[in-house]
Amino acid sequence: MQGLRFLKDLRIVSDCGGIKVFRTTLPPIGVNTYFLTDGSTLVIIDPGYGAFDLAQKEFPDYLETLNVLITHTHYDHVSGLSEFPRKRIYLSEAAEPGLYAPEKNLSNQFSKNGFRLSREAETVVLLTEGPAEIFSLRFHTWVLPGHTPGDALFDFGCCLFCGDILFEYAIGRTDFPGSSERLMKQSLKKLYAFLKEQNPEKLIFPGHMNAFTVRHALEHNPFLTVYTNLSV
Repeated sequence: MQGLRFLKDLRIVSDCGGIKVFRTTLPPIGVNTYFLTDGSTLVIIDPGYGAFDLAQKEFPDYLETLNVLITHTHYDHVSGLSEFPRKRIYLSEAAEPGLYAPEKNLSNQFSKNGFRLSREAETVVLLTEGPAEIFSLRFHTWVLPGHTPGDALFDFGCCLFCGDILFEYAIGRTDFPGSSERLMKQSLKKLYAFLKEQNPEKLIFPGHMNAFTVRHALEHNPFLTVYTNLSV
Protein backbone atom coordinates (compact mmCIF):
# COMPACT_ATOMS: atom_id res chain seq x y z
CA MET A 1 0.00 0.00 0.00
CA GLN A 2 2.93 2.35 0.44
CA GLY A 3 2.82 5.24 -2.00
CA LEU A 4 -0.90 4.88 -2.80
CA ARG A 5 -3.10 7.89 -2.15
CA PHE A 6 -6.65 7.37 -0.98
CA LEU A 7 -9.32 10.04 -0.66
CA LYS A 8 -11.83 10.04 2.17
CA ASP A 9 -14.39 12.22 0.41
CA LEU A 10 -16.00 12.82 -2.95
CA ARG A 11 -14.85 15.47 -5.40
CA ILE A 12 -16.97 16.63 -8.32
CA VAL A 13 -15.06 16.07 -11.56
CA SER A 14 -17.72 16.73 -14.18
CA ASP A 15 -21.06 18.49 -14.50
CA CYS A 16 -22.39 18.26 -18.04
CA GLY A 17 -25.28 16.83 -19.99
CA GLY A 18 -27.41 16.88 -16.85
CA ILE A 19 -25.10 14.40 -15.10
CA LYS A 20 -22.87 15.20 -12.15
CA VAL A 21 -19.85 12.94 -11.68
CA PHE A 22 -18.07 12.62 -8.34
CA ARG A 23 -14.83 10.73 -7.83
CA THR A 24 -13.02 9.22 -4.90
CA THR A 25 -9.98 6.92 -4.73
CA LEU A 26 -10.37 3.90 -2.46
CA PRO A 27 -8.53 0.83 -1.13
CA PRO A 28 -7.33 -1.81 -1.64
CA ILE A 29 -5.33 -0.61 -4.67
CA GLY A 30 -6.23 3.03 -5.27
CA VAL A 31 -9.22 2.41 -7.52
CA ASN A 32 -11.15 5.39 -8.85
CA THR A 33 -14.75 4.97 -7.71
CA TYR A 34 -17.27 7.22 -9.42
CA PHE A 35 -20.72 8.36 -8.33
CA LEU A 36 -23.02 9.57 -11.14
CA THR A 37 -26.36 11.25 -10.63
CA ASP A 38 -28.86 13.13 -12.73
CA GLY A 39 -30.94 14.00 -9.67
CA SER A 40 -33.22 10.99 -10.11
CA THR A 41 -30.85 8.02 -10.33
CA LEU A 42 -27.53 7.28 -8.65
CA VAL A 43 -25.00 4.92 -10.22
CA ILE A 44 -21.75 3.90 -8.54
CA ILE A 45 -18.98 2.72 -10.85
CA ASP A 46 -16.32 0.26 -9.56
CA PRO A 47 -16.77 0.48 -5.77
CA GLY A 48 -13.63 0.07 -3.66
CA TYR A 49 -13.62 -0.33 0.12
CA GLY A 50 -15.59 2.47 1.77
CA ALA A 51 -17.90 3.24 -1.16
CA PHE A 52 -21.03 2.36 0.79
CA ASP A 53 -20.03 4.64 3.68
CA LEU A 54 -19.71 7.50 1.20
CA ALA A 55 -23.08 6.65 -0.33
CA GLN A 56 -24.67 6.73 3.12
CA LYS A 57 -23.06 10.08 3.90
CA GLU A 58 -23.50 11.89 0.59
CA PHE A 59 -26.52 10.22 -1.06
CA PRO A 60 -28.84 9.00 1.72
CA ASP A 61 -31.96 9.27 -0.47
CA TYR A 62 -30.71 6.50 -2.79
CA LEU A 63 -29.88 3.78 -0.28
CA GLU A 64 -32.92 1.50 -0.62
CA THR A 65 -31.31 -0.21 -3.60
CA LEU A 66 -28.05 1.05 -5.05
CA ASN A 67 -27.14 0.67 -8.71
CA VAL A 68 -23.56 -0.47 -9.27
CA LEU A 69 -21.89 -0.49 -12.67
CA ILE A 70 -18.73 -2.60 -13.04
CA THR A 71 -16.13 -2.06 -15.79
CA HIS A 72 -14.44 -5.39 -14.96
CA THR A 73 -14.24 -7.72 -11.98
CA HIS A 74 -10.65 -7.45 -10.82
CA TYR A 75 -10.71 -7.36 -7.03
CA ASP A 76 -9.91 -3.68 -6.59
CA HIS A 77 -12.92 -2.73 -8.75
CA VAL A 78 -15.44 -4.90 -6.90
CA SER A 79 -14.09 -5.15 -3.35
CA GLY A 80 -16.66 -2.71 -1.98
CA LEU A 81 -19.62 -4.73 -3.26
CA SER A 82 -19.80 -6.83 -0.11
CA GLU A 83 -20.47 -3.66 1.93
CA PHE A 84 -23.74 -2.93 0.09
CA PRO A 85 -26.76 -4.59 1.76
CA ARG A 86 -29.05 -3.99 -1.25
CA LYS A 87 -27.68 -3.48 -4.72
CA ARG A 88 -28.32 -4.05 -8.39
CA ILE A 89 -25.10 -4.95 -10.26
CA TYR A 90 -24.66 -4.18 -13.96
CA LEU A 91 -21.73 -5.64 -15.91
CA SER A 92 -20.88 -7.46 -19.13
CA GLU A 93 -21.76 -11.13 -19.46
CA ALA A 94 -18.10 -12.12 -19.82
CA ALA A 95 -17.25 -10.28 -16.61
CA GLU A 96 -19.88 -11.96 -14.44
CA PRO A 97 -17.84 -15.06 -13.40
CA GLY A 98 -15.43 -12.75 -11.59
CA LEU A 99 -18.14 -11.90 -9.07
CA TYR A 100 -18.09 -15.45 -7.74
CA ALA A 101 -14.57 -16.83 -8.33
CA PRO A 102 -11.49 -15.55 -6.45
CA GLU A 103 -9.18 -17.02 -9.10
CA LYS A 104 -10.92 -14.90 -11.75
CA ASN A 105 -11.12 -11.64 -9.79
CA LEU A 106 -7.56 -12.27 -8.46
CA SER A 107 -8.54 -11.76 -4.82
CA ASN A 108 -6.87 -15.13 -4.11
CA GLN A 109 -3.61 -13.19 -4.43
CA PHE A 110 -4.62 -11.07 -1.42
CA SER A 111 -6.07 -13.64 0.98
CA LYS A 112 -6.58 -17.39 1.29
CA ASN A 113 -10.37 -17.29 0.94
CA GLY A 114 -10.54 -14.43 -1.53
CA PHE A 115 -13.59 -12.42 -2.59
CA ARG A 116 -16.83 -13.93 -3.84
CA LEU A 117 -20.46 -12.93 -3.81
CA SER A 118 -23.40 -15.28 -3.37
CA ARG A 119 -25.23 -15.97 -6.64
CA GLU A 120 -28.52 -16.40 -4.79
CA ALA A 121 -28.25 -13.10 -2.91
CA GLU A 122 -27.41 -10.79 -5.81
CA THR A 123 -29.46 -9.00 -8.44
CA VAL A 124 -27.26 -8.99 -11.54
CA VAL A 125 -28.08 -7.39 -14.89
CA LEU A 126 -25.90 -8.56 -17.78
CA LEU A 127 -25.03 -5.96 -20.40
CA THR A 128 -24.40 -6.62 -24.06
CA GLU A 129 -22.76 -4.19 -26.43
CA GLY A 130 -25.14 -1.40 -27.34
CA PRO A 131 -27.55 1.06 -25.70
CA ALA A 132 -28.46 0.47 -22.07
CA GLU A 133 -30.15 2.30 -19.24
CA ILE A 134 -30.23 2.31 -15.48
CA PHE A 135 -33.57 3.94 -14.82
CA SER A 136 -33.18 7.57 -16.01
CA LEU A 137 -29.48 7.28 -16.87
CA ARG A 138 -28.82 6.13 -20.42
CA PHE A 139 -25.48 4.99 -21.79
CA HIS A 140 -23.80 2.84 -24.42
CA THR A 141 -21.77 -0.24 -23.52
CA TRP A 142 -18.66 -1.16 -25.50
CA VAL A 143 -17.19 -4.60 -24.75
CA LEU A 144 -13.38 -4.38 -25.07
CA PRO A 145 -11.65 -7.50 -23.69
CA GLY A 146 -7.93 -7.82 -23.19
CA HIS A 147 -7.08 -6.73 -19.67
CA THR A 148 -9.79 -9.18 -18.61
CA PRO A 149 -12.26 -11.26 -20.66
CA GLY A 150 -15.13 -8.91 -19.75
CA ASP A 151 -13.79 -5.35 -19.90
CA ALA A 152 -16.42 -2.75 -20.77
CA LEU A 153 -16.35 0.95 -21.57
CA PHE A 154 -19.43 3.01 -20.73
CA ASP A 155 -20.34 6.10 -22.75
CA PHE A 156 -22.75 8.43 -20.95
CA GLY A 157 -22.65 10.98 -23.75
CA CYS A 158 -20.81 13.70 -21.86
CA CYS A 159 -18.03 11.39 -20.64
CA LEU A 160 -16.56 7.89 -20.85
CA PHE A 161 -15.66 5.39 -18.12
CA CYS A 162 -13.03 2.92 -19.32
CA GLY A 163 -11.90 0.98 -16.24
CA ASP A 164 -8.39 -0.37 -16.86
CA ILE A 165 -8.63 -0.56 -20.65
CA LEU A 166 -6.91 2.80 -21.14
CA PHE A 167 -4.91 5.20 -18.97
CA GLU A 168 -3.47 8.62 -19.61
CA TYR A 169 -0.26 7.23 -21.11
CA ALA A 170 -0.73 3.47 -20.83
CA ILE A 171 -3.14 0.55 -21.07
CA GLY A 172 -4.21 -2.21 -18.70
CA ARG A 173 -1.78 -5.05 -18.15
CA THR A 174 -2.15 -8.17 -20.27
CA ASP A 175 0.00 -10.52 -18.20
CA PHE A 176 -2.64 -11.42 -15.60
CA PRO A 177 -4.54 -14.72 -15.58
CA GLY A 178 -7.39 -14.29 -18.06
CA SER A 179 -5.70 -11.39 -19.89
CA SER A 180 -4.95 -11.50 -23.61
CA GLU A 181 -2.57 -9.28 -25.53
CA ARG A 182 -4.19 -10.42 -28.78
CA LEU A 183 -7.65 -9.36 -27.63
CA MET A 184 -6.27 -6.12 -26.23
CA LYS A 185 -4.85 -5.24 -29.66
CA GLN A 186 -8.22 -5.92 -31.27
CA SER A 187 -10.01 -3.87 -28.63
CA LEU A 188 -7.64 -0.93 -29.03
CA LYS A 189 -8.24 -0.89 -32.77
CA LYS A 190 -11.96 -0.75 -32.09
CA LEU A 191 -11.51 1.88 -29.37
CA TYR A 192 -9.30 4.03 -31.59
CA ALA A 193 -11.93 4.09 -34.34
CA PHE A 194 -14.60 4.99 -31.79
CA LEU A 195 -12.55 7.80 -30.22
CA LYS A 196 -11.84 9.32 -33.62
CA GLU A 197 -15.58 10.00 -33.94
CA GLN A 198 -15.93 11.63 -30.50
CA ASN A 199 -15.72 15.24 -29.34
CA PRO A 200 -11.97 15.80 -28.75
CA GLU A 201 -12.72 17.49 -25.42
CA LYS A 202 -14.84 14.63 -24.11
CA LEU A 203 -13.54 13.42 -20.76
CA ILE A 204 -12.35 9.85 -20.19
CA PHE A 205 -12.40 8.61 -16.60
CA PRO A 206 -10.11 5.59 -16.03
CA GLY A 207 -10.02 3.08 -13.20
CA HIS A 208 -6.78 4.53 -11.82
CA MET A 209 -4.89 7.81 -11.96
CA ASN A 210 -5.90 10.94 -13.84
CA ALA A 211 -8.77 11.70 -16.17
CA PHE A 212 -7.91 12.89 -19.68
CA THR A 213 -9.61 14.02 -22.87
CA VAL A 214 -10.24 12.11 -26.08
CA ARG A 215 -7.80 14.46 -27.80
CA HIS A 216 -5.10 13.64 -25.26
CA ALA A 217 -5.63 9.90 -25.71
CA LEU A 218 -5.39 10.10 -29.49
CA GLU A 219 -2.35 12.37 -29.48
CA HIS A 220 -0.36 11.13 -26.50
CA ASN A 221 -1.19 7.51 -25.66
CA PRO A 222 1.48 5.52 -27.52
CA PHE A 223 -0.41 2.22 -27.27
CA LEU A 224 -3.33 3.51 -29.32
CA THR A 225 -0.93 4.44 -32.10
CA VAL A 226 1.29 1.34 -31.95
CA TYR A 227 -1.40 -1.29 -31.45
CA THR A 228 -3.80 0.12 -34.02
CA ASN A 229 -1.05 -0.11 -36.67
CA LEU A 230 -0.32 -3.75 -35.93
CA SER A 231 -2.00 -6.68 -37.62
CA VAL A 232 -3.83 -8.98 -35.22
